[in-house]
Amino acid sequence: MFTGGDPGIRQSLQRMYEENPDFGAQMGLDQEIFAYISKAMDADKDKNGAQT
Repeated sequence: MFTGGDPGIRQSLQRMYEENPDFGAQMGLDQEIFAYISKAMDADKDKNGAQT
């Protein structure tokens, strides 16, 4: 995964997206996509016991 398992990177990216909600739209992504990705990452974390 992009973060290399570093929770600090994941938190930083999450904060950036929260503080700049239009960022994803500039890249052709919407909030539904980010919500889906977040759920998938959380499910993977639960399954593997580590953040991705």
